[in-house]
Amino acid sequence: MVEAAFQRLEAQAGFEPRPVQRDMARFVCERLKGKTSGMVEAPTGVGKSLAALLPAIAYSLQQKKRIVISTYTNVLAEQYWYNDLPLALSLFPNAPSVALAMGRNRYACLAALHGKPLKDSRPEVVRFLHEWAGVAQYGTEAELYEFLRRKAIPDAFRYRLWETIATPPACRAKACSFYSKCFYYETRRRIAKANIVITNHALVLSDAILRLSTDDKVDLLGDYDFLIVDEAHDLLDAAANALEFDLDEKLLETLIALAATLSNQIGEALASDNPPAGFTGSVNGLVQGFAARCRDAFEMATIPPLPRNGVVTRVASTDLAQHPAVASILQSELQAQIIAAVDALRAEIATLFRELGQTCRDFKGELTEGQQAAVEETITQFRYNFAQIHQNLGRLKEPAEGICWLEPTDKGWKAC
Repeated sequence: MVEAAFQRLEAQAGFEPRPVQRDMARFVCERLKGKTSGMVEAPTGVGKSLAALLPAIAYSLQQKKRIVISTYTNVLAEQYWYNDLPLALSLFPNAPSVALAMGRNRYACLAALHGKPLKDSRPEVVRFLHEWAGVAQYGTEAELYEFLRRKAIPDAFRYRLWETIATPPACRAKACSFYSKCFYYETRRRIAKANIVITNHALVLSDAILRLSTDDKVDLLGDYDFLIVDEAHDLLDAAANALEFDLDEKLLETLIALAATLSNQIGEALASDNPPAGFTGSVNGLVQGFAARCRDAFEMATIPPLPRNGVVTRVASTDLAQHPAVASILQSELQAQIIAAVDALRAEIATLFRELGQTCRDFKGELTEGQQAAVEETITQFRYNFAQIHQNLGRLKEPAEGICWLEPTDKGWKAC
């Protein structure tokens, strides 16, 4: 099938045969058939994208396997999707199902488009946004800006527009009235059915981290049989960014804001359904108590003045600990302060969800079945985000590899 696809490609007007491209495609075919790993290095202009896509499409059609193709950025993934993939698919008599996968914040939120976040926007911009939402294919940022460009909307009107309407890190999902039309969840459904998924390194790594933090109960890409990594030399940087985690004031604010958003989303899920008196107030009270206790947990750490460049507090391997550069700045006694703060914050996360569950049980006789389902769905969706923070805090306590680092900040300290 791959050979036939190349023959159709080379028969097209203006196409110049590239022997190295065929060699690379043959190599990818061998790896897929043998179920083995491999690596290819090739210069610019070889046509690496097609050399990866053609074997992937052929193997997916023949063997009914799911293949994820990942590249470094969303921009590169969109180039694959809009430029390389259509050409590759056109070279086969039949096409596998395909999907483009990006992070949540790359899709517009319909609830935001039709709700409070746009109340301060210009009426003409809101009108155009509603028009765009009705015709958008995927609901992505790139689609929106192309639409606004064609409408000659000045750049000044678009300032900070996307962050107002982007899908948030967590939401009420099925409990939202826009769920059936949601751009993000429509994409998730396409991904679940697709045999070829185009994505970026960050999402592949986020998928792996989410699986780990939820014991494989939740994923972003579904189970797949093969992963083809384009721009593999950038995978280490992507992994460093995905795994980087800091315990500082910023994380504290993120944790508190996430809890506040959970409370707001529960309120919005029940807003039009006459919720029982006292229920949303009880949830708000739990969140306020959670916020106060998290601040206390963070501030309980007694960290002395730190050198400008910071210190190492925990080393995962003996060999690394004995390295002169590490040993000279190791202050392991400070790790106890970090562990105390970590344990307290992890305990508060567990307590929050235990108390939310108890509150739902306390009001079970007053909540309708629909209300109960909406609240449970919202709590479940947010639980995944809290689970990842909970796990990352554990990595600070006991790193599987590498080091824990403590450094000064303008507001105090940061553990990395």
